[in-house]
Amino acid sequence: MLLRELKNNGNVDVVGFIDDDPEKIGTVVLGKKVLGDGENLKNLVRESQADEAVIAMATASHKTLNRVLRRCKDSSVPAKIIPSMQEIVEERVKISQFRDLRIEDLLGRDCVHTALLGQETREAYQAKRILVTGAAGSIGSELVRQLLTLQPESVAILDKDENSVYELEQELRLRYSSPPIEPIIRDVRQRKQLDWIFSEFKPNVVFHAAAHKHVPLMEKHPCEAVLNNVCGTINVLDACCCFHSDRFVFISTDKAVNPTNIMGATKRVTTTTFFPSRTSSAVAA
Repeated sequence: MLLRELKNNGNVDVVGFIDDDPEKIGTVVLGKKVLGDGENLKNLVRESQADEAVIAMATASHKTLNRVLRRCKDSSVPAKIIPSMQEIVEERVKISQFRDLRIEDLLGRDCVHTALLGQETREAYQAKRILVTGAAGSIGSELVRQLLTLQPESVAILDKDENSVYELEQELRLRYSSPPIEPIIRDVRQRKQLDWIFSEFKPNVVFHAAAHKHVPLMEKHPCEAVLNNVCGTINVLDACCCFHSDRFVFISTDKAVNPTNIMGATKRVTTTTFFPSRTSSAVAA
């Protein structure tokens, strides 16, 4: 269907198809050959000199879309997707009206739309010096992105993974002309280095997102979980007290409620030890 429509569009030249079904490889569809499977996408893109990949799967699962998108990214070829099957059946759009992928396509669930950050939140972080530990992780990096919208004085992005810190820094410098960020390569388990950072940066607010969070791996390496998640948190808290930070936000404390694994237990230790007045329901919130 897509190829038929694109044949009438002089602006698009279809060089071939990609399909993971081995029985289809080498076959010809309306004069265009099935060149190979997704595993060989990088070579096929280079050989065909394709400028773009179109995902022609109107009912693909989010797992399939994520896999295809990773392959396209590895092949340095931008990807678009055809409209949904419902849109095509209802004739609201043509199948050839493909679009960029949206985050909703990859989530596997409906988006949860949250309200804009309120004035009280803005006042809490605007013009403040903010330190985010574990800033290059999935949660930490999104925290940094959101915090930058609140116009802080500066955001220190601290993580022990230098490659992830570099990638986040480059992303932020592309998004903002002059982002107030300070990349820092440090490990929260090293107290003396934390003291130096706090004395130099003097954070008003600390978001503590640094943690080992891979549940199966922490079951195999409980000592590492304790050293990082418990001892590292103690170090950050002690530094906050010594250098008089105004606010400390502890991330992922929901795992501390009735923990069933090592990772959750390490969160439980820190929340019940250092925040004893918190009830389980309050910790989950």
